[in-house]
Order: sequence, then C-alpha cells, then structure tokens
Amino acid sequence: MQTMENPTPQQQIQLKTRSINVSGYRCVIDLQRGIYPFFTYEIRGRMHRKMSNNIVVTGEAGVSKTYTGAFAAKLLNRRFSIQDLVMNFKMYMTEIVRYGKTNVPIEFDEPQADLDKRDWYKDINKALVKTITSQRFRRRPLIIPIINQNLLDLNLRKYLLNYHMVLTNRGVGTVYKISASQFEDKIYRRRVCDIQYGMMDINKCSKDSCLGCKTLHKEHPEGGYICDLWRAAYERMKERIMNERDAKTLEGAKIADAKNMRDNEVIEAIKFDVNDMIEIKQYKKTGESKTIFSPVRIGMKVEERLGIIIGMQRCYRLRVMLEKLYPLYAR
Repeated sequence: MQTMENPTPQQQIQLKTRSINVSGYRCVIDLQRGIYPFFTYEIRGRMHRKMSNNIVVTGEAGVSKTYTGAFAAKLLNRRFSIQDLVMNFKMYMTEIVRYGKTNVPIEFDEPQADLDKRDWYKDINKALVKTITSQRFRRRPLIIPIINQNLLDLNLRKYLLNYHMVLTNRGVGTVYKISASQFEDKIYRRRVCDIQYGMMDINKCSKDSCLGCKTLHKEHPEGGYICDLWRAAYERMKERIMNERDAKTLEGAKIADAKNMRDNEVIEAIKFDVNDMIEIKQYKKTGESKTIFSPVRIGMKVEERLGIIIGMQRCYRLRVMLEKLYPLYAR
C-alpha cells in the first residue's frame, strides 16, 4: 500500500487541489494552476497596514458590476451587509462614521435612484478625496461599480484609485494595480490576477436572478422578508428607490406643466375652493365691510393645488377673473 510519503498519481492530484473557507465561501486552491484568492489576501494585507483601498469595477451593462463588487466585499469581510451599500455622498458619510464597522468595505453603487448622473460623479469624487483622511483610521475599502473609469476626475484616477477590476462577464475579469509615477506624469497598471466569482450568493440560491422570483417580496409572518439574501435585499432596495425616483419625476412633470398653464386653466384647477380665497375687508373711514378675493390666498391656493409659486401680479390678474366668474362672492 502506498503511503503519503510516496503518493500515487491520484493522491498527488488531491494534494495539489484543496479548498479553504474565505469569509464563509468555499475557495478552491491549486497552486500548480495558479488558483488562489490572491486579490482578497492582498487587500486584507493593505487593510492591516492601514493603507487606502479604492477599487473601481468597470464593464458593460449586464456583467454584474454591483454584485461582483459586493462579492469582493463579502470575501474581504463577511460582515458586509446591504447597509454598507450607498448611493450618494450623504449616505457615504453616514456610513463611514458608523462605529463597529472597521475593516468592513463600502460599496458606492451607481445611481439607480434619486441622483442625477453628473451629481453622482461629483459625490464619488468627494468620497474618494475623503478616504485620504478616513481610510488610515477606519480601514474601510471603497468599491465603486461604474461603466467606465474615465467618467471620474482625471487627477482622482491618477492618484486615488488603487485597483481596477475589469469585468468581461458575470463575475469574471482581471484585476490591475494602479500606481502613479513619482517622477513623470504617467500611470502604471500591473496585472494582479484573474477573478472568477460567479453569481452573488450562488451557494445559497441557484437562481441566476431575483427578478421574477415569487419569494422576493413575500413577507415573513413574524416580520421581515422570507428571503434575506444580500442580492434579494439589494433588488428590493433598488426597486424602492426607483419607485421613489419615478414618483419625483412624475411630480416634477406635473409642476412643469403647471408653470405653463394659462390663467383660465389655473382658475379651473382652484375654482372648487372659492370659499378659501375670500376675506372680509374693513374700511375704517366709512365703517363698511366688503367681501373680496384675497390675492395672497389665491397664491397660497395655487401653490397648494398645483405646487407652483406665482407672483403677486398674476394673483391680482386671477382675482379679476374670479370676480367676474363669481360676482356674488365679491360685493
């Protein structure tokens, strides 16, 4: 019988290939074929040395940039949760100062929601600058999924980004180390390794997408949702924020239409609130009183009904029209 000191070919294969636990995920190691979680351990080492770790994830739409960034964050620290995904600078600063989150990455996701693209890029730039001072103390890597890194400010791309993950498929791509020359105006990119993460939470759910899943929005009788996987929570959050964005867009469209309304259309919108726009005016000299349409109340009613603020000149113009339509109220 062969011993391990003199292994058979089959035993040699088993010795070369083994698996380890990386933040709750099974990771296969085969040093002969160069399979090893090199990127995860390199970032962990930089975190231990209190160095900045700004990572940009790029690729065309549909290659799961957000999921891949979240998967990388999970491998770095299993405590990474949906609360560690932010979409604007305010959310970023709220998250960066939270206690008990040292070594937990932050993912700054693309604006599915309330941010204009241009505002989002400004927020990203501010977040990158902020990490210069915050990373040393809090050791929180920043992961940024974005279509193309050229959308970021040139100086920030040169001096603040540390790693670039280029995705070619879902969870598949290459990692590059970014470093600026200390003597010339040049940026160097060193290939670190290839990555093949696969789908987020694939070890817990075999479905390739949460969209259309019947349990995505199903609530638990004791509270919360039945499915508490990270990607399910992300899809619910994204849908909620998109609905809020659409509601704001609709409200903005209504206001834009209201600003272009003619006077007779404005009257049509507020005519059912005639009683709210009249007031009694007292004349001190004669002691008489008169019921009139108040321009101030007309303006308040227009703002309440249509969401727009109009000037006093237009309020007086609307008052004249109301007096003609409802002479019994103004006497």
